[in-house]
Amino acid sequence: MAYTPRGDSIAIGDLNLQDNGSDEVPWPGNTYIIQDRRSKRSIYSYNGISMTSGTGGYSHWLCVESRGYFGFFNKENNQYLSFQNDRIQMASDFGSRELFSPRRHPMGGYLLMVPHGSDTLKQVGILCDETTLVARHHAGAIWDFIQVSELR
Repeated sequence: MAYTPRGDSIAIGDLNLQDNGSDEVPWPGNTYIIQDRRSKRSIYSYNGISMTSGTGGYSHWLCVESRGYFGFFNKENNQYLSFQNDRIQMASDFGSRELFSPRRHPMGGYLLMVPHGSDTLKQVGILCDETTLVARHHAGAIWDFIQVSELR
């Protein structure tokens, strides 16, 4: 049986997105390890932000939502993933610098976008030292969101 779209539908091209099954769709209320697809290193929060190959509690991020954006809260240190002056860092309050927007990548995973001004989004990327996270216009990292269970 062939599917024929209704006359009022819009064709938007081939949506054949690839997914390797290792990542989840980020959603408020769930906890994730946010892992760089290339290096398999995770965003880690202990005495600041860094990248690590570990998977302990300091790399677990509760996804929260505000004004249509997502935020990521680390229960181990009671802080949010944040950005200021194009550097990714930590903050104790959930405000405008703690807003993120995951955008699905055609090859699987997500670009992690942050608002820049009133009409621009920047991508979260990793500097060549492989530990420093930055916000920039191009060449952001592709991130996998790996859901983890939290003991309540």
